[in-house]
Amino acid sequence: MRELLVILVEYMSKYLIEFEKTGYMQFISHLDLQRLFRRTIRRLGYNLAYSQGYNPHPKFAMAQPLSLGYVGRHEYFEVEIVEEIEPDLFVQAINNVLPEGIRLLSGRFYPDGVKSVGATCYEAVYTITYPDFVMLFDAITLGNFMKQDEIIAEKRQKKTKKMIKVNIKDKIRELKSNDRGNEIIAILDCGSVSNLSPEQLIQGINSFFNIKIGREKIMVSREKMHFNVEI
Repeated sequence: MRELLVILVEYMSKYLIEFEKTGYMQFISHLDLQRLFRRTIRRLGYNLAYSQGYNPHPKFAMAQPLSLGYVGRHEYFEVEIVEEIEPDLFVQAINNVLPEGIRLLSGRFYPDGVKSVGATCYEAVYTITYPDFVMLFDAITLGNFMKQDEIIAEKRQKKTKKMIKVNIKDKIRELKSNDRGNEIIAILDCGSVSNLSPEQLIQGINSFFNIKIGREKIMVSREKMHFNVEI
């Protein structure tokens, strides 16, 4: 048994995978997306590595959850399997069986000595797109928005499930607009230390600009995430 354990540990490989989530697959939940990746890897015959202890679980983790309905242009997950295969071949094999709307963009061996991608992510870039008839955003109007003493939005408490009002201003790092004035490029806190949901920013924007349209008409895409280490 000890000899077998040594062999398994020797051939464990950890990968960092970049992927995109678009089209109809933007409506798959975070948990279902994790299940999709894990089942796909098993289906291809790869053995996922498991943690030790009384409740072992697969060594698989997403960088940051992506809300239902959001497009993800450059998302990440880390995974450990009980064998070694070249990252490019690993990515190609998975892409061959993934559904339309989910595509792996790249893969590489996980850097040595680096914490999990979830722990090292600190901000993300989002594109928030309003319908074409909403042409309100430019450097001046967004500057006025950020000059407010407070930007208030509602947030649901995890424990009590009650809605509370919070000031989100300090979690907004940068706001820009496109030339048409209907799109905002927002850099927001995104990570385990500090996190701001684009939903709360949309609340603040709609209130300040007096925008009264259905939430389903506003599209959100996470373009990329930034990490405090080279990954």
